[in-house]
Amino acid sequence: MRKRMFHSWWLLLFMWVLAGCNADQREGFLFKGEGDNWQTEIYTGQTTESPEKGKDPYMHVKFKGSHPKEVKELMYEAEAEEGAFSAGDIVLDEQGEESLSAEGIKQIGASAADQLTVTISWVEQGKEQQEVIVLEKQAAPN
Repeated sequence: MRKRMFHSWWLLLFMWVLAGCNADQREGFLFKGEGDNWQTEIYTGQTTESPEKGKDPYMHVKFKGSHPKEVKELMYEAEAEEGAFSAGDIVLDEQGEESLSAEGIKQIGASAADQLTVTISWVEQGKEQQEVIVLEKQAAPN
């Protein structure tokens, strides 16, 4: 009887540890960073389909310059150790911002990464420009 009870406790402990690991994987990860010209935020979204989690993955970029209408041919590439995603032909709003949702954000596997690297390319006043920004992992949004 004691042996069976001992095994039951170990089984319960093991299941509790696994449940904790799975709960963490459902959470998304938030990364933020900024450079001289851009502020960037990426939320990876939930990594499993769970109805109680409602926030989808997104990337938000904000131009820090004073003439956002002059930004043309905006493109980005985000990279982590486990993968990358990119997009082009992005158009900023009048405040110089754009929020994007992309399925590729989920696929970068950022749960193990503490940083993401984002390369933003654009044309401003006829000049091609590029900025590399390292985004640091933050507390996930509620």
